[in-house]
Amino acid sequence: MSMKRLPYITILILTTALWLAACTDHDEPQGVTGEEQEITLVSATRGITPLEQQTDVPTIQVYLYATDGSVTPGVFSYYSDAWHGNFGVKVQQYYIYGFAPASAAQSCVITSDDYSQGATMTLTGLSAVTADDICVLVGVQQVDNNTVGPDIRDGVFWYQGQFGFTGRSKDENQNNQNFACLMLDHIFAGIDFELKVAEEYDELRTIKLKKMELGMMGGESVNITLKLQANNTQETPITEVTENVNNGTQTTVLFEDEEGKALSTDVYSIPGCFWPSLDKQLTLTTTYDVYDKKGTRVREDCTATNNIDIGTLRDTTTGEIIKTGRGTQAVVSLTIRPTYLYQLSEPELDNPSVSVEN
Repeated sequence: MSMKRLPYITILILTTALWLAACTDHDEPQGVTGEEQEITLVSATRGITPLEQQTDVPTIQVYLYATDGSVTPGVFSYYSDAWHGNFGVKVQQYYIYGFAPASAAQSCVITSDDYSQGATMTLTGLSAVTADDICVLVGVQQVDNNTVGPDIRDGVFWYQGQFGFTGRSKDENQNNQNFACLMLDHIFAGIDFELKVAEEYDELRTIKLKKMELGMMGGESVNITLKLQANNTQETPITEVTENVNNGTQTTVLFEDEEGKALSTDVYSIPGCFWPSLDKQLTLTTTYDVYDKKGTRVREDCTATNNIDIGTLRDTTTGEIIKTGRGTQAVVSLTIRPTYLYQLSEPELDNPSVSVEN
């Protein structure tokens, strides 16, 4: 197993002088006022890949706490080849908190005595094992154009809503554009899988992978509370994370192909999913068909179950026990082989097992 730190998600926001009525995510602007501006997301990246180019494009839930005491909830969504926000801002200062994707939590409660200093966010009903890279907003920066500012950093949550630039007329101001950057960080740990067939077994049988599912032992959903502390030191504002796992059974499908994907001695990578690092006990169920080298299927829908204790697996380079946590990503190496290959009996060849190599 290897482990790496997941990259930040950096989001660029463009604000235009339009007003959007609060309805569904796909509502179009209903008109222009001199008091509010639509906030439209024009660029978002996870690592180096724009989110609109990925299959798991998230919506982003935000809450804007204004100095006048009002609270504006909103969602950024991607449709019609562009990002859109379903809310507007006025000419005043806001403190912005949020998470992504917007559908990840059943509910979100944010409390604070002073939102300029930070807040406590509680997300309930998160899936214990999920394909969603659930993230929380950790930084806001106002910039002058549509590029990411060089000084964007963690711990800053304020944003100044603007109508336009001083000295311009109302008509000119309605066409002005204001920019801001958001930074998000990961809540869960990530896990990926690498699967191959043992060389000696590949000479005798062909394996076609049909399905892989991952679940958490004794965990169906999780509630997470994060304490966010505003700062000017470029340090993460996440000072405390509390996770409470609700008992039950819940699995996420990592791979599915009715015809089956033929595996070989070459490593086949399967993007995994995310889970709270509190519970390291995961259950992987693999379903596959077995063929002889003439192409005849000799076994259908074989299943192998592996209980994966992340806390006991070792880094393939250093040999040290992997220490996973929020924002880390681990890779588990799996090999399909007979349990007792030296016997080479037909029943054994046709009923192989999946073993964890690290």
